[in-house]
Amino acid sequence: MTRSASSSSGSESDSSVESRKRKKSKKEKKEKKKKKEKEDGEGSPKTAKEAADHLEESIFGKKENSSSSSSDDEIPGIDNVTLSDSAAFTYALNGFASFLKTNPSATVTEKVESVKNQQMASALKTFERIHIVMRVLITPDFFKNGDVQNNKEVLTGVIGSSSSNMRHAISNGEWMFRDSPSVFPVLIKTLYDEDVLDEETILFWAGEEEGNEEYDIVGEEKSKVCREKMKPLVEWLEADDESEEEEEE
Repeated sequence: MTRSASSSSGSESDSSVESRKRKKSKKEKKEKKKKKEKEDGEGSPKTAKEAADHLEESIFGKKENSSSSSSDDEIPGIDNVTLSDSAAFTYALNGFASFLKTNPSATVTEKVESVKNQQMASALKTFERIHIVMRVLITPDFFKNGDVQNNKEVLTGVIGSSSSNMRHAISNGEWMFRDSPSVFPVLIKTLYDEDVLDEETILFWAGEEEGNEEYDIVGEEKSKVCREKMKPLVEWLEADDESEEEEEE
């Protein structure tokens, strides 16, 4: 009987010890959680600079020994740019460019996914993926370097077959060559030849009497100049289209 009682007492003692351990573990977790919440609250962005640093860390990772900026409204690494959609877009561009540099063997799918990730991480609009991919992959010397030909699959992977997306691509081309409009039709023709843009969208854009506010990012005056430079290409597309129709008849 004594032995049985002793065994029972030992079992209760073990159970009591385990119960105390569980309570202690829960208490420690709660304390850690409160501490973390307090630290997160203290470390949340309070100024434009802190918010910019937070955005940069979310895209590029935490920097070591980062130098402080001279102004709370300036973003590190970018001259006189305040935290805004423009700054977020610049970070997205840098993020995609950095991905390409550190992943030279990345597949088309991985590159397209990186563009999408940068757009979402920077809280940009979906169509801005098109701006990101074009501005990183297409250089001013694209016609010499074969930028469009070499990146055709990535461009089509981001732009797709949507007429609206192609329209955004044309507008972005206007912006990229707003100061050298003679190159703009060369870009559009190259994108057309590589099946990144289709004839219907180009002609629809050319047929608009005034710039569509939904797509306008260069202003009416610069857009007019680009349209003027595009006339020979538009006429060629229209003539080619009429020729095909005659052959079908």
